[in-house]
Amino acid sequence: MQPMDTPDKEVVPSEIAVPEAPSGPLAQIEPLKQELAKAVKTKDLPRLQRVIGAATIAAAAQRRVVKLASGEGQPMEVVQAANEAANEAATVRLEAQAEAGRILQAMKGRGELSPGRQPDPEKPDPRSGSPRQTIPDLLGGNAAGAYQKAAEMARVAEVPDNVRAEYVDEVKDKGGEITTAGLLRFAKTSEPKPEPEESTVDTELASMYNQVMRAMYAITVNPNAEIMAAWAIDNKRKTKFRAALQGTADWVQKALEILN
Repeated sequence: MQPMDTPDKEVVPSEIAVPEAPSGPLAQIEPLKQELAKAVKTKDLPRLQRVIGAATIAAAAQRRVVKLASGEGQPMEVVQAANEAANEAATVRLEAQAEAGRILQAMKGRGELSPGRQPDPEKPDPRSGSPRQTIPDLLGGNAAGAYQKAAEMARVAEVPDNVRAEYVDEVKDKGGEITTAGLLRFAKTSEPKPEPEESTVDTELASMYNQVMRAMYAITVNPNAEIMAAWAIDNKRKTKFRAALQGTADWVQKALEILN
């Protein structure tokens, strides 16, 4: 089911002030960008949640300014400035969601998350020995809402950085509205599609080529190579994983030599 392109909503209360700045709407988003940078640097999940909440509030506030200014016949510059500020705030939200999704993926890969809704004392955190945390523990709110937020963060994190940037640039150029749902739709249409087979003789090779392209796409949308390696170690698959990586590296090198 396709996500609806509705304004993003977030129930996480914001602890980040979005001050009114006399220099214009865009200046109000700068504190959010600074807070995002700090949260990304420190891998601080609660801080990222506060950024998501504050960015959602800021984007919604600027959208209201756009509607009011348009209805009151305000100068186009006022409308454009508010729209730009709303999209800057929405962009901050996307980046915070992506980072939060990567953090949750890393925790899951290290065995730090409980697969259920309650901590399992029989399966403690392998690093600390304490009960593993649950998604509601980390994201707060009711369980259903927490899992929904986690799933959305995971989907945003799966979108490659360059695709996310392309989406943001395209929407800004068109003067549209940046949303999480819009990004996910854009990412889906950006997935490489199998190229048509040209002749009966090349059917087998074309099928193999399409399989390789899909496999490479699956790898590139998951940038957390270190998490996969850690998972292989924890599950006693280190030797097989290393052999597969070496074989892949050799294959890629041969292909690049032909292409170059």
